[in-house]
Amino acid sequence: MALKYFKPSKMLLELAKAKDDCNCFISKNQYEHIIDSYREHIVEKKLQKMRDNNESPLLILNQELEFQIQINKHIALYEVMQESLGIQIASCMKYIREKITDTRDKNRITYPLDSLIIVMMLANLYGYDDANSIVQFYKDNIIELLLLVPGLPPLPTIPSTSTINTVFQLIDKDDLEIFFIKYFSAIKCDVEKLVTYDDVKYKHPLEGLLDTLAFDGQESGASWLRDVANRRIKGGIIVTLFNCTTRLAEAYTTTDKKNHEVAAFLHLVANTSIENTVVMCDALNTAKEVTDCITAHNAYYIMPVKNCRGNKEFRSHEEAIFNRQHANTLKYEEVNKDHGRIETTLIEILPAEPYVDKRIKNVHSNVNTLVKYTKKVQKIINGSIVKSCTNVRYYISSLPYMEHFTLRQVVASIKDYWFIEQHHNVLDSPLINQDQLQASNINTISNHAGFNKIRHSILTCIRQELTQKNGGKIPISFKEAQQYINKLPVICVFEYLFKYLDDIA
Repeated sequence: MALKYFKPSKMLLELAKAKDDCNCFISKNQYEHIIDSYREHIVEKKLQKMRDNNESPLLILNQELEFQIQINKHIALYEVMQESLGIQIASCMKYIREKITDTRDKNRITYPLDSLIIVMMLANLYGYDDANSIVQFYKDNIIELLLLVPGLPPLPTIPSTSTINTVFQLIDKDDLEIFFIKYFSAIKCDVEKLVTYDDVKYKHPLEGLLDTLAFDGQESGASWLRDVANRRIKGGIIVTLFNCTTRLAEAYTTTDKKNHEVAAFLHLVANTSIENTVVMCDALNTAKEVTDCITAHNAYYIMPVKNCRGNKEFRSHEEAIFNRQHANTLKYEEVNKDHGRIETTLIEILPAEPYVDKRIKNVHSNVNTLVKYTKKVQKIINGSIVKSCTNVRYYISSLPYMEHFTLRQVVASIKDYWFIEQHHNVLDSPLINQDQLQASNINTISNHAGFNKIRHSILTCIRQELTQKNGGKIPISFKEAQQYINKLPVICVFEYLFKYLDDIA
């Protein structure tokens, strides 16, 4: 078992100077007591239950041998672990204590909040994302958890589902949002070696291309708003600022009101950095407040314009400009043929300054480049076109018009934008099932989303590592990455968690 990340970094050693934290790693006598308690409260009870049910002696013997193998494995695990691991665990938990407030009565606490959060994070990485399954994860991995996570009460005490649900409600959603930004928005893979679905963009050096960020809201589908009879009104909308280049969420926040994505974006920008990036969104959020905020933070925008948010007049004007100046545009064209379809994508750009009429209403500042996106899809049967449809979108951008360099950035950003949709699809898929959370408490909704985004970040890292290791040309699926995690012992999964918690790793 290679504990490759378990090297005490400077940050961890500094955090662990306090005597109480340095003594986190349990002694051999303490661990032997844990093993004895496991035999008494778990092994013997299960074997006795089998005897009471008149199970066959051979089956009971096999179960007893299996338990002994597990115990020997955990004893061996303890032997290979070093005290530096205890320092690292203690340091991670110290940060959690400092950043996530526990408002409970200290005299009535059985499970320290930092200990339960570590357990819940580990459980979530295995796919245990609700209170019942987290309790089951605790039971199934009790020995390793008692070894790895200080502060957990000894056997036979097991957390209840109500305890786990209370923690989801107890954690202040703003605390977890900041915690996520601090540790889990950082890419842990080499972007230059990133395996993507669009390798054409990465066949040459990045040549100064900026990262593309996108923000969008995602309803918690099974949630509801408390004291509101209409269940169509959801209890939480999770707004994510997503890095479409690194394929990772940069930040998130949760609101209980629909159509508040602009305000949520302004909140996210206040807590993270967007400098020297290109920011995109859907047309419903192409608002003056958004473009002004992006410009004020030394970033650039590429925004679709439709007949909303005060953009109707300018959108018509931009369409007329491209109709008149079609011959003067700088163009990128791509044709893909697959499964009886021909998809033709045409992206055109023009400088704004020579063509935009200043008399036309335009609520946005720093519009430097105009963009037209045309996608034509043709359905082919027996070599003949039987159906054809065309979609046209118009964008405005604050990117300076530098001809081919600007065109390359626009093409890369528009291609990468769809990855925020993929992020939402993964969260709503059966793999994570975020859309099935039934809750009305805003903290519960937001904190479940936060744990899921932590899981998504680590899965993204793992699928890149495995794809590169196997020499794949496109990333393996998130499902395959999850299957890989599920085969690992808890201590190895803790390696991935620690890789993020240690910001020097």
